[in-house]
Amino acid sequence: MRSTASSPARIIDRALARLARRGPRTLKAKIVTAVAGVAVAAVAASGIALVGAAAEAHTPTLAPSCSGLTVTLKSYAGTSSNDNNSLVVTIDGKQVENTKFGNSFPTKTYSFPAAGAQHTWRVQVTASDSSKWNLDKSGNEAACPTPSAALAATACNAVGGKTDLTATFTNLVNGRAYNVWLDHDGTRVDTKTLTGSSSAPKPIINWPGQTAGGKYVVTLVDANDSSQQWKAEATSVGCPGGERDASATVQQCLAPGQGTVPATVTVQGLVPGRTYIAQASVNGNAINGAVATFATGSSKVTVPVPVATKGITIVVSTEGVAVATVSLDTIACPIIPGAPKLTLGACTVDAPTRGLTVASDGLLDGRVYQVVVDGAVVDTFIASGAYTKTFPTAAGEHTVTIVDQAAGNAATSPSASILQEACATTPKLAITAAQCLAPHEQGSLSGAVTGVVANRGYTVTLTSGGKAVDGVAAQHVTPTSTSFPVSFTGLKPGATYKVTVVDDQEGSAKASATETLADCPEVPKVALETAQCLAPGEKGGLTPTITGAIVGHTYVITLTSGGKAVTGADPVRVTATTATVAVPTFENLKPGTSYAVTLTDAADDATVVTSETTLADCPKNPGLSAVAVDCKADPKTSSLEVDVTGVEPDRDWTVRVSQGDDDAWTVIDEKTVTSAELADPVVFKDIKNDATYRVTAVDSTGKLQESTDITVKNCGVSDETTTPPTTPPSTPAKPQAGGGTGLAATGVDGLIPGIGALLVLQLGIALLAVAAIRRRKAARQQG
Repeated sequence: MRSTASSPARIIDRALARLARRGPRTLKAKIVTAVAGVAVAAVAASGIALVGAAAEAHTPTLAPSCSGLTVTLKSYAGTSSNDNNSLVVTIDGKQVENTKFGNSFPTKTYSFPAAGAQHTWRVQVTASDSSKWNLDKSGNEAACPTPSAALAATACNAVGGKTDLTATFTNLVNGRAYNVWLDHDGTRVDTKTLTGSSSAPKPIINWPGQTAGGKYVVTLVDANDSSQQWKAEATSVGCPGGERDASATVQQCLAPGQGTVPATVTVQGLVPGRTYIAQASVNGNAINGAVATFATGSSKVTVPVPVATKGITIVVSTEGVAVATVSLDTIACPIIPGAPKLTLGACTVDAPTRGLTVASDGLLDGRVYQVVVDGAVVDTFIASGAYTKTFPTAAGEHTVTIVDQAAGNAATSPSASILQEACATTPKLAITAAQCLAPHEQGSLSGAVTGVVANRGYTVTLTSGGKAVDGVAAQHVTPTSTSFPVSFTGLKPGATYKVTVVDDQEGSAKASATETLADCPEVPKVALETAQCLAPGEKGGLTPTITGAIVGHTYVITLTSGGKAVTGADPVRVTATTATVAVPTFENLKPGTSYAVTLTDAADDATVVTSETTLADCPKNPGLSAVAVDCKADPKTSSLEVDVTGVEPDRDWTVRVSQGDDDAWTVIDEKTVTSAELADPVVFKDIKNDATYRVTAVDSTGKLQESTDITVKNCGVSDETTTPPTTPPSTPAKPQAGGGTGLAATGVDGLIPGIGALLVLQLGIALLAVAAIRRRKAARQQG
């Protein structure tokens, strides 16, 4: 249809015609104005806005949305190669664009990092020709709607089938790119891309022919921000066909009159999520009410089936697909069996059990029964005719019942009982000898008989050398347990004994043991060690030693002399820790006396031992004399003969000659000789004349000694002996001894009357001289 309104071209043509009719003068001047006016009027009449040249330059266009910002810049000063203008774009405080451009900037979209969040933006334009064309605008954009995903999987109802998956997405941001992942049980199976479009608000992705069973997950991922993800999942129900290992068990009828029994069907490999039904039938005909559905996640189901029925078939199916078949029979309900018949086998020595035979008839074939002996199940069997079986049982009274396993107390036979006596066993005998531990004691035997049977009779006998022991009667024992003690006392040490135990009813069931009693220990002995007197005036001692002592025994040691206790020698008690015991020494005993040491066992008055000894007299100091002989005028020397008499034998003696006085004696010569060598004088030669000497004889112990002093004069002067010095020695009178006269130094020869008066005079002079010497010594000591 043609429009009736005037077009802009027609309006302009009419305006030009009017100007031409006004004449040439005004045509040129007015043509532009006229044309412009006509054009404006024409454009205005058509509804299009026109802008002058200045208004048409510097045209920015900003288009923000929830997902990003689009920028377009046109008609700016410059050329495409003259990029004096600048543009800065900032998203969420981060500068994403900072560039120069010429007369235009092509359209560009800046996507927000996350479409599901609020964002800020700012655009800054700096014009090169004038700041009035500069631009600085900003804004806040709300978050885009949250995308979502949904996933659906088709069911598989055919063996070996597949499943189809369909994913549906909503609230996708227009123009925004997304990745789509598909995972099956945690394994990535596919990846696709998707772009939001307002023209397709709910895009769909299909995955046909996928593996059935398991969990599928679809994930929608923002391509610009992988942290933005939206998931959906679907569980695929597996296809039938993996079911296996079907079996069935049926519970026996529990009581008379029961119509059905539960049959438990078990099938492995049932597919999760599928519904399975078990239906029982006989000869292809479904049994009314014999159907059941498997519970979710269970591999078992119970189906009620009729009793006493053979050839029952149970089919397991899912969605009309049969996956398993089992067959079973049921038996009749129970009856109460009759009481069993019991018999016992013969006894055998040492056999711990006898054979108990259980017999029963009238049982229902096919039912399961148990034989219960003394409350314990000893056999479980399926009845098929009469039943007979033998079981080993120990002695005692036994009670037996036959029980229908399934029915329990509802179908238990009356009980039957039988008393089983114990058979003989070979006993075991162990005995121990209690040996004699001290003189005059007796021994004993004790032990135990084990392995016997309670309440059976036994006889225990004791023999020695094949004969009964006098005074020991046989023992008759009826034990109440499996062992009993035996003992025999007052037995003779040193003999061998045999103990025998015999079962009174079974002579072959016996045992024996042999033990030898050792002789009693001997009576201890006491040895005496004497400590003899070694010097005049000393005391002696006795040290007893016990040998053959019994460890642990206490002994009393007493000392007597002439049958009487010795004063100061109290009895001594010692306890033996070894066989040899040292007893403390009895000291300060009188030499030349006989003593008796008596040992008594404190626990055994019959053990008394006495040892005797005599202490020798103390030895005496020897006799000692000296004489000067063989005088020589030049070089004024003599020999000194020393006689030592009454010496102790078997020891060495030292004879020494010393010179000096009571203040100090200096040994000038000494000789060591044996007692036998003292039969002859000991001679010291080259003894200087006119000097006083001390002669001393000492034994090797140093305890026996004697001394005498002698003065040896010059030749021609008669000699006289001196008296032995006291101890400590004093200065004796020194009679003049004439060297070479041959007179003994131990006395004055009274057989020469002519010189008697002279000797008396000399003795007086000597005594006066000794007195004078003593006075001088005393004066020196006082001074």
